Amino acid sequence: MFNKEIFIEQCKELVKKDDGHKPIKALLEDALKNPDSVMTELGKPRSAGFEVLYAANNLSIINFVWAPGMELHAHNHNLWAVIGIYIGAEENTFYVRDDATIVKKNRKDITTGNVIMLGREVIHSVKNTTNKFTGGIHIYGGDFSNIERSQWDENYFTESAYDMEHTRKIFADANKTIAQ
Repeated sequence: MFNKEIFIEQCKELVKKDDGHKPIKALLEDALKNPDSVMTELGKPRSAGFEVLYAANNLSIINFVWAPGMELHAHNHNLWAVIGIYIGAEENTFYVRDDATIVKKNRKDITTGNVIMLGREVIHSVKNTTNKFTGGIHIYGGDFSNIERSQWDENYFTESAYDMEHTRKIFADANKTIAQ
């Protein structure tokens, strides 16, 4: 049975290792062998949003919930990331820099029970392609909320500083769409 507090404590110990992201990935994979247990502990998704479960200088653990059809613009983290889905699916589109812009490189779907690892330099966008909520545990190798990072305009792929207020608006707008 998944226990959020025990999981957080285990991640806090594992991140101290030089290659902490690898055992954290294995820990999340093990937890997601029973995705219903994770959802029971975190709550069944009923609205789009994110809850910071733990944050420190070397580790952030966040429960992200994407509304049906919701899409988040291209962005980077400037941190390694381990992402696992406990309900639904994420479509991740990956980009590479091309002078002052970015171009699409490939994409990968992450479905219930699956985990991916992203390197520090990865640029990606996220979309919930399902007609249900998608919930995932996102673990980052640093202080996700306070690190400098970038986002890219959806139309012209121009880079700017990451705007958390813009992200909050995307989540709020997704919830307004569902309420209709």
